[in-house]
Amino acid sequence: MRTLVILFIALFCCVQCFSGSEIEKKALVDEKEKIEPKLELCNEVMNKVKENIKYITFLDLCFAKYEFLELIESDSLFREAWKEKVKSIPIPGKDDFSINDQSINFFNEVFQSVSTNKYLEQIAFLKEYYPRVIGKNYLSKQDYGYITSIYPNTDRLAEVYLTILDLLVVDANSLLYEINKNPEAIKGFHEWLNSISEKGIKSYSIASYEMAMRKRDYIVSSLEKIDSPLAQEAKEVLKNAKIRVID
Repeated sequence: MRTLVILFIALFCCVQCFSGSEIEKKALVDEKEKIEPKLELCNEVMNKVKENIKYITFLDLCFAKYEFLELIESDSLFREAWKEKVKSIPIPGKDDFSINDQSINFFNEVFQSVSTNKYLEQIAFLKEYYPRVIGKNYLSKQDYGYITSIYPNTDRLAEVYLTILDLLVVDANSLLYEINKNPEAIKGFHEWLNSISEKGIKSYSIASYEMAMRKRDYIVSSLEKIDSPLAQEAKEVLKNAKIRVID
C-alpha cells in the first residue's frame, strides 16, 4: 500500500512539472507574439502603396502599416519618394475642407506606437522623416457640424463625403458630438449613412480594396466604444457596407 502511495505521489509530481513547463512555454510564446506579432502582409496593398506613394494620403497609409514598413526596409527608391512626400505637404486653401493636420497627427501616433523589434530601423528612419503638421487653414472641431449639415446639398459632394468618413477615423467622438448639437447636421449625417447603405463605401483606386476594408473595420471598432444612438446606428450601417472602388 505504501508503495502505491509513493508511486501516486511521484506520478502527480511528474504531471505537475509537465503542466508547469507547458504553461511556461505558452507564456513565452504569448510574450514573443507581443514583441513580434504574426504579420500577414498583403501583396495588393504593398503594390498599391509602392505605386501611389506620391498621392496616397497619410491617413490611408495607417491601414497599410506593415506593408509600408516593409517597403521602407527593402526599397531605397521608396525611401527617397517618402522623403520627397514629407517635404512637399501642400498648405490647404482657407476654404478647403482639410483635415490634413488631424490625419498627420493620427499617422504619427500610429507609427510611434509600433513596438515590435522587427521594425526598429524603419521606425528610426520615420522619426527623422515624419510628416509635420501645418497648423494653418485646417478644419476645426466647430466646423464638423457644418460640413455634415451641407451633405448632400453641395457642389463639393465627393470632398464632403470623404471628409466625414476620415473624421470618423481621426476624431469620431468630436464629430458625433458636433453633429448631435445641430439638427441639420443630424439630417446630413443620416443622408450620408443612407448613401453608404445603398451604394457602399467609396474607395479611390489609388488605395487598395484591402486597405478600405481595414479602414472600415477600424471605424466600426471605434464606434462600438462610443455610447450614443448615433454612433451605434453608424456602426451598424458601416459594418454591413460593401466597398466600392472608384477611379
